[in-house]
Amino acid sequence: MFLQVIDTGSQAGNSYALAADVTIMNIQLAMQHGKEDKVRKQMEYKVNRQLGRIDRGNDQLGLLGQ
Repeated sequence: MFLQVIDTGSQAGNSYALAADVTIMNIQLAMQHGKEDKVRKQMEYKVNRQLGRIDRGNDQLGLLGQ
């Protein structure tokens, strides 16, 4: 998954460490309640929706295909 060494010596590094903690806790909750598939499907839906918004925004700015 998202395995990477995090520099926690900076404020940005601390933010990444906190984001990792929240992500791990959310995964654990989904596993505990047997909802991994539902969470994964929602994540895929939301990421794809956002990618569509980005593409439409790029198209409106004339950036598509460059």
